Amino acid sequence: WLAFAAHSHHLGWKDLAKTAFERGRVETGSRQIPEDVKNNPCHTLTMVRRQAWRHYYDTLHETETDLAASYVMLKRISDDDVEFRGEFQRQLLTDLDKSICERKVPKVGIKRYIDGLCDLTNPQLWDDTRSSCTAYDELAQLGFEAVPALIRHLDDSRTTRIAKLEGINNGIWTDTRRVGTICRELLVKISDREFDPDDEDTPAQVQRLAEKWFTQAKAIGEEKWAADRAVDANRTNDVLLRLLARKYPKRFDELFRDVLKNRPKWHLDAFTTALIRSGRPRNEQVALLKEALAMNRPQAQYGAVRVLRGLDFQLYRTSLRSLLEKLALEKDAKLIQWFYLIDMVEESGDPDCWTGYTKVLKRLSPNNRIETCWHILSQIEYRSLAEIQNRLVVIEALWNDATIRNYEDVGHFPFASSEYHKLSVRDGVTLAVADQLDFDIPWKPERTQEEWKVLRQKVQTALSEARMQWAIAPMKP
Repeated sequence: WLAFAAHSHHLGWKDLAKTAFERGRVETGSRQIPEDVKNNPCHTLTMVRRQAWRHYYDTLHETETDLAASYVMLKRISDDDVEFRGEFQRQLLTDLDKSICERKVPKVGIKRYIDGLCDLTNPQLWDDTRSSCTAYDELAQLGFEAVPALIRHLDDSRTTRIAKLEGINNGIWTDTRRVGTICRELLVKISDREFDPDDEDTPAQVQRLAEKWFTQAKAIGEEKWAADRAVDANRTNDVLLRLLARKYPKRFDELFRDVLKNRPKWHLDAFTTALIRSGRPRNEQVALLKEALAMNRPQAQYGAVRVLRGLDFQLYRTSLRSLLEKLALEKDAKLIQWFYLIDMVEESGDPDCWTGYTKVLKRLSPNNRIETCWHILSQIEYRSLAEIQNRLVVIEALWNDATIRNYEDVGHFPFASSEYHKLSVRDGVTLAVADQLDFDIPWKPERTQEEWKVLRQKVQTALSEARMQWAIAPMKP
């Protein structure tokens, strides 16, 4: 109610805002709050400020936010209410102001990349199919050349756009990561954990440890250091692989081919990400990826296909169709992450890929089949008719799937239809379609199969009617 009142007031709907505010003032807070406090306008105003603080704090972690504007609003809230002047808030405002002010002066070279860490976001760190380089990638590729600057900035408290969950026993909250923390992580990865300070160490202590390690590492040499440590028996070092891909492509290619030949169950994500951000000529990148495609192993093909979209779209499509054919015959489809695979099929826009994916579905767990349906149905009414038809091919393939998903067998909290501990795939599909169509299905854990059958038929009819409506007048987001 309070957020609704604030938005209404902003739009000029003063009477509606006043009514919503009064409603919120009465209902705000837990039942333990005394009535005289709950009805106190100052208490309600604090609740509004909490929502405002949460909103502007969250904008600090968005890609295109005007940080200066967010700072002004957060500072105003802090100035107006003592509740927002704690150590956490004071430090955040100080570091955010520093982040904004110090970047007003353009810098060159490595300093420019250190400054660029202030704009680093979670999606940029997680997206391993993106070919463009962030400041983080540039510093990783510079390797030893960047180490002195990284060491100097270990105490850099400027904010980044990265949000991180903190806390366990005393609750969970979102913290904003600092530039110095990112510099520390890069140093740990470049050193391959030869330098690995404790969390309690001060920046000065960490700096001494880093300088000691770097003196030893320089004696070995950057190329040998990276080549010897980028891959070991159990894991890859993504930062050292990016360094090799940019500066020492021959050594990178040797490691890539060795993994292809001798480690058949390994995923190639760290290699392919390093390759597409290396700046190497496109034909060299495609040639190396074709070697992975030629291995005739789903794991190797999967890693190569994921990054081909931005290099050679036609090869991406044909390779994806081939991969889907092989996965349909695989005994262990767990080796492939289904949510990435469905994204690849969506990006292909190829009806043959969608048809191939319906065959792969049979290799997925019952829970993953249900979650796939929820995923592909999201905002389906806003898509083109061709996209809608492709997605409904998958739905049609699962309408009669009676395989049971047991809550206990999922291995994690099931995100789709979690209120049902035992659910068949076809009933999970029924719930997913009904939710998208705003078709109300009351929760009933002991619903009989005959009752499910009747519901399924009603939802199928509703879907047929919706398809006709979408064909006549597609909706716009």
